[in-house]
Amino acid sequence: MKLSILAITILSGAIAGTVAGNDSRQTPSLATDHVSESAPAPELPTRLRVGEEGWVSVGARIQPIFIYNDSDLVSDDMDFRMRRARIMVRGDVTEWAGFSFATEVSGANVTLIDSYVHFKPRSEVQVFAGRHLSPGTGRQAGTTSAAALMAIDRPHFSFKNLSYGGRARTAFGTTDLEGTDSGLRMDAQVRDEGVTFWGDHSAGEDLHFKYYLGTYDGWSRSPARDEGDLRYSGRAAINFGDDEAGFFNSSSYLGRKQTLGLGVSFDAQNRVAIDDTTGGMIDYRYWSVDVFLEHPVGPGSVNVEAAYGQLDLGKGEGKLRARNATPDDTLGVSARQAQGDGYYLQGGYYFPDLKLQPWILYEEWDSDAPGGVGSYNNFRIGATYFARGQNLNFKVGYEHTRLDWDVNGDRTSNSVVTGVYLNF
Repeated sequence: MKLSILAITILSGAIAGTVAGNDSRQTPSLATDHVSESAPAPELPTRLRVGEEGWVSVGARIQPIFIYNDSDLVSDDMDFRMRRARIMVRGDVTEWAGFSFATEVSGANVTLIDSYVHFKPRSEVQVFAGRHLSPGTGRQAGTTSAAALMAIDRPHFSFKNLSYGGRARTAFGTTDLEGTDSGLRMDAQVRDEGVTFWGDHSAGEDLHFKYYLGTYDGWSRSPARDEGDLRYSGRAAINFGDDEAGFFNSSSYLGRKQTLGLGVSFDAQNRVAIDDTTGGMIDYRYWSVDVFLEHPVGPGSVNVEAAYGQLDLGKGEGKLRARNATPDDTLGVSARQAQGDGYYLQGGYYFPDLKLQPWILYEEWDSDAPGGVGSYNNFRIGATYFARGQNLNFKVGYEHTRLDWDVNGDRTSNSVVTGVYLNF
């Protein structure tokens, strides 16, 4: 009951603020991760010209949230958190070569998350070299900008790949979900270091193609790393209608596009760990297919996105161990419990006059362990008020996660979150 009252109070306040603060001016979104698009970079106020072809800009991403948890799975609490706090520096040296790097601020620590050189002789032939996202982890995890997510954060489904730790999360991506974690972790969390060849091409006004193909360090604690087991990743996408040019996508273009996108992604690395039960090597495979739609309907536009994915850890039976680890030094749950398959479906409707987008998400994950241990389902509902498009918006949402494999009966987690999302 107290959770419902809190949710209604926060949502009512958000709607009241929307009506009071509404104006009819539509300001396009400027600052997302889309600086890597084949189109020219946006004219940011902090952009400084260097010579005839060069420029440099400084940006920021600040996403403070307030979260309330009433849960059997995480601590019952109310907490202010800094979900993201980044400083981003980007630029071009010439029209065909640029760079990007970004830091993440967490408490007293500053971490380098992105650092790559961007070669772009043609829109069809581009290269990222350095630390960046691996596109083979799928649309939501690999190519959707954190500045343009719909349901407050990524679906928990997105965390099942190697970059995100082979796990599931709850409470809007802020807490690991017990019983789901393989324990695999990257040295550069979420990102990887390597090279990605990618490009986009329009075969006409209504037909557009995009590809990604790369190789990376992967998990450097792989037991056979000295034998050259690198990580390989790929993605192919096609759009009917408007294009989605550039490396990154958005979960919503706020009515500016009319497009249907289809994608398939693949991610692999051999011998990422040792099976604690059999002593055999574990190979990692992750693949997904996805669909995205933005289309005008009535006074606004509808967004629908769905994906199916599968995590395969070979014939693993027990827990995983890293290279040179002792028998007692296992990483997480068993391979069979961590792996499996799942899907998510999310949708929203954007009202341009109100600058408001209500949204909803549902997802399920089924593990391969006996009795479905490690499985979950998740439901979210909420709304976003876009004060200045993706540059400045306010989100509020409710999430319910359920585990149905516990011997003591179903266990659930309920969370309410509200936050400010600033991208500049």
